Formats: sequence, C-alpha cells, structure tokens
Amino acid sequence: MSNEQERQWADRLEVGAEDDELLALAARLRRAGQATRPTPPLAFQQQLRRDLLNQHAAAPEPGASLWRWAGSLAAVALLAVVVGLMWFSLSSAGRSTFGGSPPPAYQLLEHTVSMAAPPGGAANPPGDSLAPDVILVVDTRWSLPPEAGEVMAFVHLLDANGQVIAQADAPLQPTVIEAAAEGQATATASLTVTADMAANAYKLVAGLYDPATGARLPLGSDGATTVRLGEVPVAQPIETTAAEGPAPLPPPEGSARLETSSTNASDGLTPGATLEFSGSWHIPTGLAAGTDVMAFLHLRNEAGETVAQADGALTMEGVTALTPTDDAAEAGAWLFHLPLVLPDDLPPGDYLLVTGLVGANGQHLPVVDLAVSTEIVIGPVTIGRPEHTDPKITVLAVSPAAGAVLSGTQPITFNVRLAYNAVSPPALLEIRIAETVGENGRGVATAQVTLDSTSGEITVPVVLHPAQELNAPAKLGLWLQLRADAAAPPQLVAWPEGYRWRYNP
Repeated sequence: MSNEQERQWADRLEVGAEDDELLALAARLRRAGQATRPTPPLAFQQQLRRDLLNQHAAAPEPGASLWRWAGSLAAVALLAVVVGLMWFSLSSAGRSTFGGSPPPAYQLLEHTVSMAAPPGGAANPPGDSLAPDVILVVDTRWSLPPEAGEVMAFVHLLDANGQVIAQADAPLQPTVIEAAAEGQATATASLTVTADMAANAYKLVAGLYDPATGARLPLGSDGATTVRLGEVPVAQPIETTAAEGPAPLPPPEGSARLETSSTNASDGLTPGATLEFSGSWHIPTGLAAGTDVMAFLHLRNEAGETVAQADGALTMEGVTALTPTDDAAEAGAWLFHLPLVLPDDLPPGDYLLVTGLVGANGQHLPVVDLAVSTEIVIGPVTIGRPEHTDPKITVLAVSPAAGAVLSGTQPITFNVRLAYNAVSPPALLEIRIAETVGENGRGVATAQVTLDSTSGEITVPVVLHPAQELNAPAKLGLWLQLRADAAAPPQLVAWPEGYRWRYNP
C-alpha cells in the first residue's frame, strides 16, 4: 500500500467509512463507545492520524507491506482498548456489578436465646411461657466490614403494634478484636421480662448501631435495620400459698387435690366487696367421666350456714370441659378463678371459706386434704364494717371467653354477667365493647340496662356488628359506666382488666 493509499484509508477511517473489514470494525467500536460516553477528543483522533501517516513517510522497503498491515491493526486495537476502558469506567458508576448485588456489610450470622432465673428463684408460669422478672440472655454473632469502627448491638421486645416493651444494649465482646481479621464479632445482651408486662406473645428483634451518632446500621440490601429472632410468650405466674410441713402425699385414687390457691382475704374486706379466690386443681382422669366439673366457693358463718357462694368452670389452655378424652386431664392442673361478691347486708364478723368440686348432677366430688372428703376448708375470713358506700360493679363471667380470637362478619353477641352493690336505684348501667386505640377506646357495641335494686346480679347481652363497625384487625375490650340517668354525670367508669379479645376480619 502506497503512502497516498494509506492517507486515503486514514481519511475514510476518520469520516467513518465501512467499505472494508478493518474500517467496519473500527466503525463498530466507535459506535459502542458513543453509546456509553462521548468519542475521544478530536485532537486525539488527529494525533492518531498523524502517527499513522508518519509511520509511512519513508519509501517502503521490500517486504514492509506486512508490517504496514500490522501497524494498521495495532492502531485499530489501540482504539478498541481506549473505547473498552471508557466502557468499563462507567460500569461501576451506572450499572450493577457482575454477579448481582454484594452481600450486606453488616449481617447476623447466628444467635441463641436462653433463660436465666431471677435472683429470688424461678417463677411458675403455665406451659412454656416466661414469667415476670425472668432474664432473657441473647447471644449474637455478626459479620462486619473491615473498616467498621465501634459498634453496639441492641435487642428489643416488641408488642403487636411494634412498640418497644423491653430493650437491652450490649457492647461487642473483647474477643471481637481477635476476630476482626475475619470480619466477625459477638455480643451478649440480657433483657429482663418486667412484672408489668401483660400476658402476650412478643416479637424479639436485634440490630446494630453506631454509638457515636446513634444511627442504626443497615443489615441488608433493602435497608432493613433489624432482624427478627423469634417470638417470646409471656404469662403472669399463678400466686400460690406457701405450703408448711412435708410435701403432700399422692392423693388416693379417684380423688382430686387442690394444688395451689390464693385469696385477697387479708385486704380488709367489707360488705359489698368482692372476695377473689383462684388457683388450680389436680383431677385424675375418670373422676367425673362424661360430666363437666365446676369449682365452688362457700362463705359460712359461725353456725355453719352458707351466706354467700360462687361457682365457676375449670380451664386449661382454653379447654373448659373436663372429659375422659382430654389428654390434658391426665396431667391435672385445672385452673379456676372465683369472684365472690359479699352481700351488702352481711354482718361484720368472722367467717369460714370452704371450696370443692361438683359434677353436672350437683353431686360433690371426692377431694383430699388431710383426708378424703367432699370439701376443703381454706381458712377463716374476717369481714369488717364498711367505710364507704361508693357503687361497685364486678364482672363475674363473659362469653365469648376473654382472650378469644373472633372473626367473620356475622353479628357477635357478648353475654356479660355482672354483680353490683351500693347502687342508688334507679341507675343506668351502660356496657360497651370498645376497640382499644392506644390508651383510649372507641365504642363499637353498646347495651344499657336500668338497675332497680341496691345490689344483685344481671346478665346483659351486647351485640357487635363487625361488618358495620370493624373493617380491619382490632383489639377489643370491656367498658362499663354507671350514672343516675342518661343526662347525669357518671358515678363509676371502669375498664376491667383481663377482659380482652382480638378480632380478625
């Protein structure tokens, strides 16, 4: 190829001609570079053209044609390298790296959750739940980037609304310094289940934060700052009466035993007050085959006469009827709660509390204390003189049972059995089913009844229409109000503890 031909070839290269294989390749490389970034500057292109021409300023020597072709290919290759460098320089700024997104810099590798008893000894929650004052020990192991500075770990216990109920922070352990080369660190946080926590299932989460700024550190490509560790069930313990003397002997076959019991008999009870009695029974299978079992509580005067009484069903993890087919019946531990309302006209003095079990036919079942009998004496109770006459409303029973999960759009009827005393008749009693919103409530079902006596018991149905009042999951509770009439200010407003339901559409 002569110098004139090479100049013509270089001119065609500059204007983007594609009439031979090398020019077509150069044009494709130029277009690839233009798709990502502007072409090399004109001065660079002109200098490249002069370099190509200067290589052939001298007359060609024999056999130099092959070298000229090699030089042309080298120029094209140089152009390809320049365009390629431009392309890859943009990949890190505007496009994802090969193989997808890198793993998060901070990542939870493993965790363990264990339980430590409080200093005073373990409480006695039912089942596998945790009791107040029990300490949760959460061990975590994390993956950290090499440039990570000081990092703190946190553990939170959240309720159903995502509110923090309990929390604990933990520094990275000294072993982190040794593991830094491997990019791993460990932390141990101790979180106490406090006594004021309601019985519920709480969510346990963990994360990391910068102690200098308080900012949480991302744990994933989606920007999440917490990772869920699991659920923690919490239950209030059953208050038990301390036993004196040696451990009780196994009950004779076919008799029940009162395992635990507690009362508020030492709270200075007066006429009109409510005596609370709760605990658990051990009932062997087959004691009352085919029948329901009820617990009773009697208050007797010095003449042995029953002056007040309360009856209630036994429960075990939501089971209310004791039958021979219940696996739970084999283990016993049937729970009860008996609120006994003392009559307003009850004379002050000393009385005796007696309890036992009764079948569906009214027959008292055999129970054992020091010997087999049909009842057990709980102990003496002193009733004092009333100090005030404020009205009082006591919830005796509700249906559906407290804690039940309700669903559907059909009307739901709540039957509420109440005891009242020290009321000035006539009085207007309003019973509401309310949706709890934070610390407030919104009434979704209401019933009113007029009380024509000073004391007594009454069952009031309250009908809720979910299709009209509820359009999302909700927490429901019981709300009571007493007033002289519809226009009078309230004499009593109560939000009884323990009477809650959950609604899911």
